[in-house]
Amino acid sequence: MAKVAYAQGRTDDALVGFQEITNRVPLPGYLLEYGELLQAVGRTEEAQAQYDVLAVQQRLYAADGSTDDQVAALIAADHGEPAEALRLAEAEWGRRQSIFSADSMAWALYVNGRYAEAITFADRAAELGWRNASYFYHRGMILTSLGRRDESRAALSEAMSINPYFNPLQAPIARATIAALESGS
Repeated sequence: MAKVAYAQGRTDDALVGFQEITNRVPLPGYLLEYGELLQAVGRTEEAQAQYDVLAVQQRLYAADGSTDDQVAALIAADHGEPAEALRLAEAEWGRRQSIFSADSMAWALYVNGRYAEAITFADRAAELGWRNASYFYHRGMILTSLGRRDESRAALSEAMSINPYFNPLQAPIARATIAALESGS
């Protein structure tokens, strides 16, 4: 219900929903989404608390031998740890070459400024035609960095058409980037 509330523009209801679900079932995805929504509305200390719990969970998973490097790579990439993001994405790619790990590789390479390499992985993630707003966002931002404006605008527009609320932090960046591309900035 929290995701639905956010998608309907009911941010306060979404925050309450995420708080309730993370109190009952503190799964990594819920913690991350709750943290990002808190961050988007300026409640940075509360967001950091969610990210801290998530970091502890990731360490516990790793200690238990049940790593999820694909998700951990995206978390690291989106939260200021580019070298760690790349290490985790490469480890996951070495185990499983899937569209999920291709997207993680693309985004980790992007946050490390390795755009030419990143686009090859973003293209692999898009090969099978799976419509995922985050994948299109990642691909669009990589294309923007490569100066491929028309392709970037198309990818970012596709992300927004799939789900204009796909991420409370990245969707506004996608909208701003589309506007800049359309204005020629």
